[in-house]
Amino acid sequence: LTFAEKSHSNQQIALDWLANDMASRSQSLPPNDDGTSSPQPLVQPLSDNEILERYVLALLYLETNGESWFDAFEFNSEGHVCTWRGKRSAYEKKGVLKCTPGNLVERLALFDNNLQGTLPSEIGLLSELTYLDIGNNDISGRVPSSLGILRNMTYLTLNGNDFRDRLPSSLEGLTKLEVLDLSNNEIDGPLLNATNWKSMNKLKVDGNFFTGEVPKSFGAFDSLEILHIQRNKLSGSVDGFMCANLP
Repeated sequence: LTFAEKSHSNQQIALDWLANDMASRSQSLPPNDDGTSSPQPLVQPLSDNEILERYVLALLYLETNGESWFDAFEFNSEGHVCTWRGKRSAYEKKGVLKCTPGNLVERLALFDNNLQGTLPSEIGLLSELTYLDIGNNDISGRVPSSLGILRNMTYLTLNGNDFRDRLPSSLEGLTKLEVLDLSNNEIDGPLLNATNWKSMNKLKVDGNFFTGEVPKSFGAFDSLEILHIQRNKLSGSVDGFMCANLP
């Protein structure tokens, strides 16, 4: 990007929004005896991590064409990010569903909400995220390798989008994953080694362009109840290691 292009990038727009947002959270006290004034927070000050997550979610909104979302869930409003959630239906909970006691995002659901664009790599900065559901949207590009940083992730649903190219090997390090749904995208290349996915309960990679043989690690899940690998370009046989324990 040129300097002019960078100055108008979504990252810069999100930073500008954040700067204005933080400025609006303080006001001037009456002048001190020496004529100077001091800022006084209008609300409880945010921690560095809370400010960082505010930036990440603002950027996510911009990178996925937030103005076209079916429901904005109060994203990029003055409220704390832990209040950025939907209110349309008690049965369809979306937005920021849950935060930690330290007010960091723990569960985020934006499925079926007309997200268009790419998933920013900064999503990996949501350090306490355990649950991410952005299924059935129109998100394209590669699955960010930064998702592999989120070592507490238990539920990751990216199905029904336009993700493409190979999966990042960093996802192999998500040892707490219980649900991984990558179905109905355009992801290609080999399947990942699932050796570390000891807690996996539901794994869906169907409807993509995966190639090669199914790794033998796919036959070593102790807790697996659902496995969908059909409608790919896989080769070889799974009888020897995936069907050995069937009655």
